[in-house]
Amino acid sequence: MNAWMSIIGPLREEAQTRLAALSARERRMLAAMAVVLLIGLLLAVAVLPAWRTLAAAPAQQQELDARMARMQQLAATAADLKDSGAAQAPAPAEVQRALETATSRLSAASRVSITAGQATLTVRDAEPAALAAWIEQARINARLTPVNAELRRGDDGRWNGTLVLGGPVSGGN
Repeated sequence: MNAWMSIIGPLREEAQTRLAALSARERRMLAAMAVVLLIGLLLAVAVLPAWRTLAAAPAQQQELDARMARMQQLAATAADLKDSGAAQAPAPAEVQRALETATSRLSAASRVSITAGQATLTVRDAEPAALAAWIEQARINARLTPVNAELRRGDDGRWNGTLVLGGPVSGGN
């Protein structure tokens, strides 16, 4: 602490001497510059971050509105499935047809196998959006939900692995 005082003390005395040597007009100008500097510092520290947050709020609100609309759409789909007798399992042929149709849109190297009580999808180089669409189609058309997933994302962003879905499946390949 004494080291700082030994440095600051002479500087403070020199500043007071120079300030006393200034005319009244120069002291007023120096005070005005100090006020302008403090206002600038206050703006930079307190006001501008809040201003940026307010400027970004409309874009964030639109994103949240889009998410909310998607969630409401999914909730409506769930309610429709519930009301449409989703408790009744689709026929095995319907399940197989729905999964094969969805798989044909996924990737050429993707295969689906259906066994009693579950369906297993093996994917190779599947696009993320296509895989998400496949899962959605399996959920809606075949009334299957993911039970187990062993998926790996490649360097190119495509998915590889297996996805096991369970639900009202019966029958075989």
